[in-house]
Amino acid sequence: MRRRTYCRRVRCQKVAGCAVVVALTVVPAPAIAAGIPDSAHDSGPTSTAMETPTEVAPNTHLVVTKAAENRDQGPNKSQDPAQVVGPVVSAEERVLTPDQVDALSRNRKVAHVEPVLPIATQGSPADIDTRSMRAQLGPRPAASWGLDRVDQAVGLDGSYGPSSDGAGVHIYVIDGNVASDHPEFAGRVGAGASFVSAPTGGSCDRHGTHVAGTLTSATYGMASGATLHPVRILDCAGTGTSTGLLQGLNWVAEHHANLGRPPAIVNLSLGASATSDLINEAVNALSNRGIVVAVAAGNQGARACDFSPASAPAALTVAASTRLDVEANYSNWGRCLDIFAPGDGIASTNPDPQATVPSYMSGTSQAAPHAAGAVAVLWGNDPSQAANDVVVGVTDLARKDAISLVRAGVGSPNLLAAVPTTLPAVAPPPSTTEQVLAKPGKISNLRVKKRRKRSVILGFKKVAFADRYRIGIRLKGTDSWRSRGQTRKSRVRVKRLRSDSVYWIRIKAKNQVGVSRAVRVKVRTR
Repeated sequence: MRRRTYCRRVRCQKVAGCAVVVALTVVPAPAIAAGIPDSAHDSGPTSTAMETPTEVAPNTHLVVTKAAENRDQGPNKSQDPAQVVGPVVSAEERVLTPDQVDALSRNRKVAHVEPVLPIATQGSPADIDTRSMRAQLGPRPAASWGLDRVDQAVGLDGSYGPSSDGAGVHIYVIDGNVASDHPEFAGRVGAGASFVSAPTGGSCDRHGTHVAGTLTSATYGMASGATLHPVRILDCAGTGTSTGLLQGLNWVAEHHANLGRPPAIVNLSLGASATSDLINEAVNALSNRGIVVAVAAGNQGARACDFSPASAPAALTVAASTRLDVEANYSNWGRCLDIFAPGDGIASTNPDPQATVPSYMSGTSQAAPHAAGAVAVLWGNDPSQAANDVVVGVTDLARKDAISLVRAGVGSPNLLAAVPTTLPAVAPPPSTTEQVLAKPGKISNLRVKKRRKRSVILGFKKVAFADRYRIGIRLKGTDSWRSRGQTRKSRVRVKRLRSDSVYWIRIKAKNQVGVSRAVRVKVRTR
């Protein structure tokens, strides 16, 4: 955790680290995880999830004890719904008066206190003439305009042709209910979990099914070969709590580890009403485990940095664009964004399998799965890639200056998500003589090893024939890269950074012949 923690209306203690504390007021009956086996490592429904209320009870808080942060965060074996212990968070939820919050904030045994926050979807039904939309899409009415847009530099041509279908990639949709038995997902639904007691069917399935459809459905999916894992934390109204979200993130971490850590993406088309250190640190923890987390920027027309999980440094935070490549006026903005993607009037899977028309929705909820799908397509080309390398690849592929920004000068990146349409060429191995004369390839496995107040320590895997490694930094929200010298080591400390700021740090391999392509990583200083 960050050494400094901030809570709205709550005094917090400075801590060296935090685990999360979750749920006292929960429904004791278990919600059985839904799904089918997806590999030899996944033998079917994998959890009996304790149900969590989807509305925030008055005066409920997440309390982090130092005893919880110091114990082993293994799989959750507790049958007490007030206790959640897992690889991402360990948590307990309490109802507290203001005086009790103040007392706990001064208690040496307590690491952190923050209010339980309401969580909501970031999409809404779109008012669209489906007949004219289908006509505009031309010969492939099954492709939404969002899919149509991401596979070409300019405009729409009525088709979608990615270089892979994302086979081998696992996508966790943490959302409302998904109609996982829909024919659109047949044969590609893995184990999932539910943390709420709420009906299914009809409008209860609309948002979750729409998001999942944009990701993996046969007709509307960005990555129609990927495996879908539905994780329900929202009720039929599309609302939930930060407690439920943390439980869902915990389940994903456990399940991913049980599968042997395959390429994996989490899609969060939802957001809290404010920032949450606990949510952001849980997202960062998943990223450190090699899981890409794509997040909706939010629909408040406000700074994305003011909400979680959009403000999580490790998240791929996605804003929404229209079919005319204009920034959606409802989309959140600012330096916490990473990329734009189609989000306005998106056609996707109708939860009713008998329906003859798709479901249409608008919002950053719809933009996030387009970006997550682009990650899955690129990862499907080469499943051996590290998660950070794939995210950097997606931002490198993005269309530069393609968006007409409604709010210029606020730090939003002018990048529109795109997918590769051809597999990368594989060059024949060079001879020994050619190897000596060739410039080095790019480094791999660039990662953050330690974060300090005004510095970070990075590690990476060296490449053959590199004499040294060139370091550059860019403060998020600015356009210029600054040099921070060179090194011969695979472990480097980058100093003289601003505290509590987000930076991109890039490293290039170099020798007397030339310089490799850059590899980048995003990091927030303490």
